[in-house]
Amino acid sequence: MAPDASASPVPVEHSYATASVVCSTGTEDAEAAGAICTGTGVTAGLTATGTAGTASTGAVVEAGATGTEAELAAGTAGKRTGVAPCAAGTKLQGQAPLELVLVLELMRLVPLKLVLKRGQQVLLKLSKTWTEAQSYCRQTYTDLATINNMDEMKKLNEALKDKGGDFVWIGLNRGNTRKWGWSLGGGSFYSFGDSYRNWDSREPNNAGGNEYCGAMYRDSGQWLDHSCETLNAFVCFNEKNTSTERYVLINERKTWREAQSYCREHHTDLPSVRNQTENQEVRSVAKNVGDMIWFGLFNDPWKWSEDQNNSSFRYWSPNQPDNTDKCAAASVKDQSQWYDVNCNTSFPFICYENELVLIQKKLSWAEALRYCRENHVDLVSVHSEEIQLWVKDVAQKASTDHVWLGLRHTCTQGFWFWTSGFTVCYQNWAPGNGAEGEDCSPVERTGAVQARGDQQWVSLPENQTLNFICISYEG
Repeated sequence: MAPDASASPVPVEHSYATASVVCSTGTEDAEAAGAICTGTGVTAGLTATGTAGTASTGAVVEAGATGTEAELAAGTAGKRTGVAPCAAGTKLQGQAPLELVLVLELMRLVPLKLVLKRGQQVLLKLSKTWTEAQSYCRQTYTDLATINNMDEMKKLNEALKDKGGDFVWIGLNRGNTRKWGWSLGGGSFYSFGDSYRNWDSREPNNAGGNEYCGAMYRDSGQWLDHSCETLNAFVCFNEKNTSTERYVLINERKTWREAQSYCREHHTDLPSVRNQTENQEVRSVAKNVGDMIWFGLFNDPWKWSEDQNNSSFRYWSPNQPDNTDKCAAASVKDQSQWYDVNCNTSFPFICYENELVLIQKKLSWAEALRYCRENHVDLVSVHSEEIQLWVKDVAQKASTDHVWLGLRHTCTQGFWFWTSGFTVCYQNWAPGNGAEGEDCSPVERTGAVQARGDQQWVSLPENQTLNFICISYEG
């Protein structure tokens, strides 16, 4: 039964970043004009009308909808009308969540437009020392660029191809303290919730002062630190294979760096081992080899300019770093591989702007939505595998096991939708989640991403309290 139109109005507390919406009187800003605005929902069946400053008519919402749904409808008003189906490409428009902007100088001071990922283009004519480049990036964007994984590295390599020059600065520099990290990059060996260790009782001991790579005993599965120049068989990780086939034994004896290069060329990388299950899976494929195998653990003193980013991803050229210098630069000519270079040399440089913001407050889904819309733009919508990769990098720093996304289920219509007003085309649901016929009792279901592990999406009651990710860009 439709609600009584004379009932008290449901206030529209937050519009979608005060975006222009389609109203009965034309295209106006809802909150500024106090207009009555109507937005068609994710499908033609869901219609919501919200009012801002108008008491005479009130807000009319689909029967059974909650106050949160009224707010959602007003927030996405006008964004759903005439939206094409998934096949037509209904993905997020505008700037990318993690924007890497390459700032280069061409000969004769002709500025070069080059963007590593979708987003704003920046023009600059001057090369700078590493410290000057760091200051510029922090003042103008977020920081010098962090490269988190091979996907980002491949984009950098493509962007630098045939651009001339020798090097561009990235945000990596040598510190004074060595730390363990995973070759695969992304999360940190020391991140919250990543506490699994399986060292042999005598390890790590850095015998001889040069044991900086991680190996696993074939028989026990326990770890040891070992000289990186030792020749061992190794296991590769292939993220495209099924769970039972994602670890591949390579029964060839190579140094740790040679093993890393082989895995990155033929599979994905050397494997991270973050729990007992992964440890057993790696150990189980290591048959008929020597006493030990290489896996993805290594130790180095290099750190990223962005203090909160502990990414351990490295892409050094062979025989690098030679530790004669303290700043890292990507080669323009050599597949963008990295070299340690004198920090006082002037080069072009890469800045990045982090437009995904992890909020480490524990709020319900509706509270998280309200926080993002008041302080940023919205809860993040994940419309592609590329955005999912950025979300994974950010979510790994969460203090909760799951992190809220802008994903919500409507029980009255029986489907999932993004708070940005787009249909769910790209999907990354964990098994058993994301069903159209969700159990809506006693509360609506909302979407979150696993902070660690496979980092897939899960369906959770909206009243759970979690960390969440906001977007800080219009789009």
